[in-house]
Amino acid sequence: MADKSMARSMALVVFISSSVSAFCVGALTFTLITGELPFGMVPHFRVTVKKKAVISKPALEKGPGTSARIDEDFLESFYKELTAEREKIAEERKKLVASQKIAEEIKKEAFKMQEQMRQVQDKVNGLLVFMDNKEISNVKKMSGIISGLDSATAAKMLMEYDDNMAARVLYFMNQKKSSEIIGQVMQDPKQMLRMSTITKKMQTLSEQAGGENNNE
Repeated sequence: MADKSMARSMALVVFISSSVSAFCVGALTFTLITGELPFGMVPHFRVTVKKKAVISKPALEKGPGTSARIDEDFLESFYKELTAEREKIAEERKKLVASQKIAEEIKKEAFKMQEQMRQVQDKVNGLLVFMDNKEISNVKKMSGIISGLDSATAAKMLMEYDDNMAARVLYFMNQKKSSEIIGQVMQDPKQMLRMSTITKKMQTLSEQAGGENNNE
């Protein structure tokens, strides 16, 4: 009898222990799933989770004299200066392009004038106008007339002509007679420079005639 009573007691204890364990496991499972204690129980100790502090950026101050306003004014002033400088550069570029065009036009005109001057110079170098056959005949007659005069009279008469005509007359004159007349004219200091011009024109006539000697 004593053994049976002991066995019953042990079975009861095991049953109670199992029931308590099952209850605790159920309560723990409920808490883990719901986050609350079963049967509306309130815990004696609560751990308050501190929220992470959010660091907020300080708001920019506004109004005259504040750092934000000063920065805005500086940026606005810098932008205006930059825009003005850009416009100035664009204007200078336009002026440079216009100056280059003007320089090109001046260069073209300079070349054109240079060519015109060269042509004029060529004409100046050939100031002795082309003589046709009739004019040559007349000059030869005049040259023959002057050749028949004495040197002093011939020199005086020759110097009454312009330089071109005087050169032509001497060109078609006998070499000896033309030398005498030139010598007579060279005795007058006032006529020396002019006679030098006339003799140069005679040389030009000779070159234009291909170096032929027309003196008789």
